[in-house]
Amino acid sequence: MPLRSDNVINLPSLETLHITHRGDLRQVFTWDDMQVLSTQEHIRQASTAVKEFPTLKQIHLHNLPSLEEICEGRMWAPMLESINLTGCWGLRRLPAVGRRSNGPAAAVHIERDCWEKLKWDGLDVGHHPSLYEARFSCRYYRKKGLLRGTVLC
Repeated sequence: MPLRSDNVINLPSLETLHITHRGDLRQVFTWDDMQVLSTQEHIRQASTAVKEFPTLKQIHLHNLPSLEEICEGRMWAPMLESINLTGCWGLRRLPAVGRRSNGPAAAVHIERDCWEKLKWDGLDVGHHPSLYEARFSCRYYRKKGLLRGTVLC
């Protein structure tokens, strides 16, 4: 059960997040645990709330074509070491990692076109492409012209 204090939800023990082959998954962590008074209030709370993952080190997400975000609102993972993403063409945000005075930047294995579609909050909040080490692998790179998702017959 997550610990909660105002608009901060903390998942203190999660070290690895590994999800594969869920074509219908849009979000991993939602704000279902927050009391929502109205749709506008829900949007406001989600935009200001932060989910903290103080021990999260690895994220592996594979073949999740509908995934839009890992966490509704902002996600903070200061110990994150690596992110491996393949087939997550709808993903628009990575967790914020902050500036690191010790240790290497978080390595992100991702398709180049997915990396270029990511949205960033800025260096001042620890969420900027310069804080990550992007690694583009030809092995996983999607060929142009291939369909994304499933085809119904």
